[in-house]
Amino acid sequence: MWMKNNNTTLITAPLDIFFPTKKSKLIFLGDWIDRKVKDKHKIKINNKTIKSPWIDLRKRQNDFFYLTKRFEKISSILYSSLNTIHNTSFSKKYWEQVYGIWLIEFLISVYERYLIVKKIDNSKNISILTVNNENYRAPKNSREAKQFFMSDYWSHSIFIDLIKEFKKKINIKIIVDRRFDGGSIFKFKKEKFNLKSFIIKLFSKISSFIHAKNEIFIITTYLPFFKELLLQIKLNKIPKINLPLDNNYNFKNKLNQDLRNFKIRNNTKDDDFTKFIKNIIMHNIPLSFLEEFKEIRKLNKRLNWKKNPKKIFTSSSNFYDDIFKIWLAEKKENGCKLFLGQHGSQFINKFCTVDFYAQKTSDKILTWGNHVGIGGKFRPIGNLKAINKKVKIKKKQFISIIQDMPTKYNVRLWPGLDMCNYEHYIDCQNIFLKKLNKKVYSDIKIRLGSNLRHNSANNLLKFERKTWLKIHPDLKYESRDKNIYSTLENSYLTILTNVTSTLLLECLSFNIPFLILNPNYKDILSTRTLRDFKKLEKNNILYSSPKKLSNFLNTNNFNQITKWWYSEKNQQLVKEFQNNYASVNIEPIEELTKILSQKKKEL
Repeated sequence: MWMKNNNTTLITAPLDIFFPTKKSKLIFLGDWIDRKVKDKHKIKINNKTIKSPWIDLRKRQNDFFYLTKRFEKISSILYSSLNTIHNTSFSKKYWEQVYGIWLIEFLISVYERYLIVKKIDNSKNISILTVNNENYRAPKNSREAKQFFMSDYWSHSIFIDLIKEFKKKINIKIIVDRRFDGGSIFKFKKEKFNLKSFIIKLFSKISSFIHAKNEIFIITTYLPFFKELLLQIKLNKIPKINLPLDNNYNFKNKLNQDLRNFKIRNNTKDDDFTKFIKNIIMHNIPLSFLEEFKEIRKLNKRLNWKKNPKKIFTSSSNFYDDIFKIWLAEKKENGCKLFLGQHGSQFINKFCTVDFYAQKTSDKILTWGNHVGIGGKFRPIGNLKAINKKVKIKKKQFISIIQDMPTKYNVRLWPGLDMCNYEHYIDCQNIFLKKLNKKVYSDIKIRLGSNLRHNSANNLLKFERKTWLKIHPDLKYESRDKNIYSTLENSYLTILTNVTSTLLLECLSFNIPFLILNPNYKDILSTRTLRDFKKLEKNNILYSSPKKLSNFLNTNNFNQITKWWYSEKNQQLVKEFQNNYASVNIEPIEELTKILSQKKKEL
């Protein structure tokens, strides 16, 4: 624990209002990326930082197992509580389909801060500033909840709750700030008008009135528009596109404190964290599960969607689309089966909470390769994302280094890149770049990893760009608004910086020259997957040493790299990896139609 200090202030978030106006010793709760705020206040007398506990991968994995057990325990109580509130009798599986991803992300977000607060001394000499507002913490739905978990304000409010509960001696000072008056401080921009999207939405609305006798419901498959339309025609004999409705849904109910005050009883065997979660969960649960739940069910009954489909296929709507999830959960109660399509580099990690939720709530998972996932629930179909895309190198303009960008705060527990180990991630690439000769260095282009969508969980472009320009101001850069396939076609070599990158699977499907730099890949991948990826390291495609990668590029030019990549030895390995992780299916729609139309015994 941190020792007692006179005149010490806890700083929960990089927000000016929570810094003291007078000289004070500071303890920063979490190592944030917003360093401008720290510099602005210039209060640097013996400042401390309590960093994320998950910089240690073993700790991260142990906490994954702990939190998945907490999920089961709390879910068993939460589903019963919601049935009581709504006067329903839905199963636990029903409710986990509805609130599952939100609950696991909520547990992760709170637990990380719980571990940080445990390290603070419980002293009257420590103070913290806060505002008096409770309403802004209840999101409308799962999608908005994720935005909350990524926000400084929500993070601050949870820290305050934790300190009130576990560090009662700490002095909490209430300050006034008008931004908190009148409810939510979270403002989400509406997407700009797009003609193509408008036409697709219009077609979807018109085609929603068309139904087939034994229709298999299809939504957000990640297939291109015309391929999804073709799948509908082949599978259901109808031209139809179903689109999510949650973005345009208008909530009819506001936050109801009577419902929020519903008490969940503690158990004598509950640990401190479980008790704390039970005390705050109803004040943080989205409106779509509580105040708006009945209205959404009414809407679902009026929808022109198939009333009783036997099967439902989606690649993403089962995560954050609450309207669909509530509809889906009810169909599954009646025996419908959910087929989930892989949409990225999933099911190859040692552990991952997103995969935990996906496997727990899906009946069948359609994967891109034979070694993705273990057990009878998985069925290989091929790389759906690469359908109709052919990437061939047209110009040998540069070497692209593809960046990953973690989210500002953690909502996922996995062994991959998080903000707490981002500095090490950059340092590793810096070592690699500094060892390159001038000719190779001049060919480098960095493709930044921040997602530019305004509502993205990792839209940290300013921070990312500043980080890179500080250490390599003379390199060429591009952001993700540049078409990735254009980048691949103009790169004579693509360097991936993470074994969990979805682009790795696409590069495999396209069979274009790529290398991987990932020093700790052995700590990330599952045992089965690791056996395969060690072959990539043996064949100089994957590197755990940045210096070794630099040496490879310094001693091989474009022609030598091309000849090496397309050698018989490497091409055999590429074909093996395509089969295992990103197979190229010549007739994916035919295969999808066959799988989705099969009877249960055939599956």
